[in-house]
Amino acid sequence: MDRFGGGVVCLCGGLGAVATTVPFALLDLHVDNVPVQALLVVRGVAIAAAMMPPTASAYRAVTAEQLPDATTQVNILMRVGGALGGALLAVVLTGGLAHGTGPAFHTSFWWLTGASVLGLGGALWLAVTERRAAP
Repeated sequence: MDRFGGGVVCLCGGLGAVATTVPFALLDLHVDNVPVQALLVVRGVAIAAAMMPPTASAYRAVTAEQLPDATTQVNILMRVGGALGGALLAVVLTGGLAHGTGPAFHTSFWWLTGASVLGLGGALWLAVTERRAAP
């Protein structure tokens, strides 16, 4: 993050998250575990690269006196956002089960891919904002 900026790292992580989510929307239900596990490892790294830079940038943007409040607000937003996103995907998955397990999971992963693409907008905004603020 110090070398390239949080926005660039976040953007790369977001692209990695999208690229590793699409295969789950396309995979056959009877695929071997090894490719799934490899995708999950790479996806975990990509999500970490997409999540940590905005958090660090938020903390960097506040004064020392504001840091306790900022920490609380960021923590609440991350927990509520994760819970709402998980609940939404559970509803999508449950609603799709009438069409079979495979189609339900594929639909859920397409929704997750869409959410990841939306996250790229925030990453792009962070990258542009940091570029404009750089000396």
